[in-house]
Amino acid sequence: MSDKLYFTPAITYFSLPYYTFLRKCVVIRHQLQQYGDPKAEVKIRNLPQGSGHYYICYLISAHVQAIWVERDAQGKVVAVHDKFLTPKFQNQVNDFINGTALPTKQVSYLEGTFPTARPNALDLYTYKDEKLGFKADNKYRQKVKYAEDAVQALKNEQAQIILNPDRLNHWIEKHQSFYWSLQMDWDIKAFQPFFNLFATLKYLQSELRYLARIQKALTSYVSLDETWFSEASDLNSSHYFYSGSWNCEVHDESPFTLKVIDREIYLQGEAFETIFKFTEIYDKERYLTLKFSDEAPF
Repeated sequence: MSDKLYFTPAITYFSLPYYTFLRKCVVIRHQLQQYGDPKAEVKIRNLPQGSGHYYICYLISAHVQAIWVERDAQGKVVAVHDKFLTPKFQNQVNDFINGTALPTKQVSYLEGTFPTARPNALDLYTYKDEKLGFKADNKYRQKVKYAEDAVQALKNEQAQIILNPDRLNHWIEKHQSFYWSLQMDWDIKAFQPFFNLFATLKYLQSELRYLARIQKALTSYVSLDETWFSEASDLNSSHYFYSGSWNCEVHDESPFTLKVIDREIYLQGEAFETIFKFTEIYDKERYLTLKFSDEAPF
């Protein structure tokens, strides 16, 4: 048995049209090249050779993805399937719907959202509406149009989304019922931009709920004060108010504008400025506390 499977139209890969599968491989190759792998190659390997275990492997990169190789009665390969990703996401959805999701970081969901398929950028994954044989009916097309229009409605002529708290809250309130109507469509690619935007804005909305506590923390701020840092740490650990989780950077000072890194989403208004100011102060105090702890003569 060869330790390699060469890409060929004679084999079905992940239930995708052959050239759609190749395009996904090209996208992953570009990702690898951006990560510093100039000779990036995507290969299917039998490891160890002669075993029943197959993986999608990337030259130099340590990332691998387990797959299932289907053979006919003569032992000829006829299809390659995703072995773990789809069942993993399906199990998360089932656990969420049944109320049995474990309270862990691996299986936890922001209040007001539901789990969707979220593959790693280097994983080959096939959404339901990409697969061979998928039939787009009128209901599907209507929902796709609604989702696309909802996202587009927030964008300006430069395809930027500029939000203040009122606009953010209004958009979520307007589209919340539609969002929950898609709970069983978690594996539809056409809805992923809407899902991602809704989850991002829902996260920001959850942060805004604690604005009063943040304002109080800023009013009572004293550098290197143990009581202040302890109370701020409690707020931080409960709601993740620190710059790393916000993943934002200052885009403009007048009016004060934050940009969500790697997204064309801009946040304006005093509320966002207050929260971001808290993240900067907390990060500084955390650094100083750790620094002086390391230097303490024990």
